[in-house]
Amino acid sequence: MGKNLIVCSFLAVILGDCSPGPSPREVTFEFIYAVLDGDSTAVLHYLDLERMVEKRMQEVPPTDSALTPADLRTKILQNLTGDGLTRAHWQNQRIVVNKEIIEEDSAAVEMTFIDQTTGRIEYSMVYLYRKDNRWWVYFYL
Repeated sequence: MGKNLIVCSFLAVILGDCSPGPSPREVTFEFIYAVLDGDSTAVLHYLDLERMVEKRMQEVPPTDSALTPADLRTKILQNLTGDGLTRAHWQNQRIVVNKEIIEEDSAAVEMTFIDQTTGRIEYSMVYLYRKDNRWWVYFYL
């Protein structure tokens, strides 16, 4: 009996250390809550800002070459907190987090935005990647 208890305790410790953590869908929920709360610390807990800046810089048209990564980093954080445009837009929406699509260390989570004033429906995606057994948001539409 004592040996079984030791083996079970050992397995519980091992399995506990290997737990997968929150799913991409759960991380998306937490990211949305952080944005809605305007909590920059929490936003940065879920968002890989550097990777998002890299991705967005690739989309900057050559005519806007004056935009630096530092400027974009500041702009993204301002949009997600305070009176930022993204935060203001999300605050006026009923946000439904739909299914997650996981392929190895990448994931996409579908979202539906329903405008609380007009009833207009928009569809969006949050993109995540897994690093160190944890999911990070790196892009959203």
